[in-house]
Amino acid sequence: EYNQGYADLYLDVLKSAKPLDKVKLSNYNKDNLFDVFYDKPTWFRNGQLYGVPYAWGLNALVYNPALMEKPTSYEDLLKPELKGKIAFVDDTLATLPIAARMAGLGDKFPNVTPDEMKAIFENLKKYRDQSRIISLTYGDLVSLFVSGEVAALFCGWTGIPVETAKQGVKTEYTIPKEGAGTWCDAWFMPPSVDNEDAAYAFIDMAISPEIQAKVVTRNAAGVVSPKAVDLLPPET
Repeated sequence: EYNQGYADLYLDVLKSAKPLDKVKLSNYNKDNLFDVFYDKPTWFRNGQLYGVPYAWGLNALVYNPALMEKPTSYEDLLKPELKGKIAFVDDTLATLPIAARMAGLGDKFPNVTPDEMKAIFENLKKYRDQSRIISLTYGDLVSLFVSGEVAALFCGWTGIPVETAKQGVKTEYTIPKEGAGTWCDAWFMPPSVDNEDAAYAFIDMAISPEIQAKVVTRNAAGVVSPKAVDLLPPET
């Protein structure tokens, strides 16, 4: 996973991916993929396809409605009564872009200067001082929500409510007025691949409607194929 701001590094300098042949991907077509995931510049470099979208979602504020009112801003987490009751997760793909936005830098991250990065961390200090923990894993955060040790997560995976519900605790995610961090997982092929046929077959299977429905149901994500929507269970 990487932020789009690092495309030059990963593709031009490190050369960690090679172009893909669309002809070998029968499911990569406009009928099987939502428009935003098909033949869009995000997935191309110099006119060549490098990534095949697989699943998408957003990271937003997660909270326990039994412990606090629905927040409308990330700044609501700074209320005195929440001191020691909020959490962060070590997930730079979403946490830092939102932190940059809260520092007044809009969507500039990761293309920020050293001084701007300093400003981001300086602004984060007040949230850090409110926090009980900066968690390394989402599994730990699920446990903290279930035990009632935290009331809110600054910016986290929308699958947390799914996991806490399995243990009888209701949590919800909400998009504050400052927005959320969006992401999209995609498959690519490294230059060192030793079995291209198997790699193409795997990627093609991953975006088939049947596999899409199974994977995103398990991972609490969004499908990239409209044909997968009708295959999703009602609760999803």
